[in-house]
Amino acid sequence: MEKDDNNNNNQSGKKRPLSATTSETTTKQQKQQSQVLYLEEGLFAVNKPLGWTSQDVVGKLRHILEDDAKIRGAPDPRTKKRRPWMKVGHGGTLDPLATGVLVCGVGSGTKNLQKYLVGSKSYRAEITLGYQTSTLDADVKGEIVEEKSYDHVTSYELIEKVLPDFTGNIQQIPPVFSALKRDGKRLYELGRKGQTAEDLKIEPREVTIYDLKLIQKEDDKESKKPIQTFCIEVECGGGTYIRSLVRDIGIALGTVATMTQLERTKQGQFFLDHCLPYSSTVLGTVATMTQLERTKQGQFFLDHCLPYSSTVEEVKHDEEGRIIFDKRKDCDWTVSTINEAIRDCRENILQNNNDDDGLRSSNKE
Repeated sequence: MEKDDNNNNNQSGKKRPLSATTSETTTKQQKQQSQVLYLEEGLFAVNKPLGWTSQDVVGKLRHILEDDAKIRGAPDPRTKKRRPWMKVGHGGTLDPLATGVLVCGVGSGTKNLQKYLVGSKSYRAEITLGYQTSTLDADVKGEIVEEKSYDHVTSYELIEKVLPDFTGNIQQIPPVFSALKRDGKRLYELGRKGQTAEDLKIEPREVTIYDLKLIQKEDDKESKKPIQTFCIEVECGGGTYIRSLVRDIGIALGTVATMTQLERTKQGQFFLDHCLPYSSTVLGTVATMTQLERTKQGQFFLDHCLPYSSTVEEVKHDEEGRIIFDKRKDCDWTVSTINEAIRDCRENILQNNNDDDGLRSSNKE
């Protein structure tokens, strides 16, 4: 009997196999994950793809996260099923033809987006002289509404002389093709019906330009060739339209101008290097404007707005000129990369900049 008791004691004291322990731990983790809606909450930034609206980005992120939540069997806190299951938002609209830093929030992070809407942002823009479109940019839906000679613009020194007039607090007329409202309707809806800024009597409003500079190029004093295309860097307050700024610079130079490329390089503490990158089977890996190879001094061309793996001919457009690709499938963002971006932001960006959010606002001036 004593021997049997010892055997029983030995059996009860045996360690369970490692595989069993690992399996139980995994099961426990899965159960814990299924009990929460968000695996990570907070802020992060993405490099907004060419051709996407800012809401396209939000919709894509929400689709990825909600699909994962369903697979995990996460709880549904909604009282009305028509509302989005997960809270996802962005901190400042970028036009479809613009790329660059777009600050996004997930879960509780959406509560912190308001300051990014009104705070300062930095951009790099390409200006092309000689014509102006109805949209003030290179959107294929826009029509050329005015053409004017730029033969007298033969030096970068001449361009630099007009830029100080557009710094500080200035009056700016927003573009017709914008999301601003007039009598309950978006201006771009009225613009599509042929109404102009003069028809709509759009009033100028005050915006702030903190810094404006030409991306310097040396003048070729011997050639004196007209300069059609050049680039500027802008840091401005919320509500500033770079398209309008480009239009006004063209007028100041005695000609007309159109914005042919735009990239947001900074928003708050977020720079391009902090952004979740984007890769597409249609557009390839998106390069930043600073990475694009220049074929002529001071000039960028439309084919260089697209990544090296694509050409203008390869990109298809619909009848309204929008780039065609399946936004739900044509993107390499995943739950893991999104959550990793949120963690990286929390640990390496926000935590290291507690005293400076990188946003110039009126209460800090």
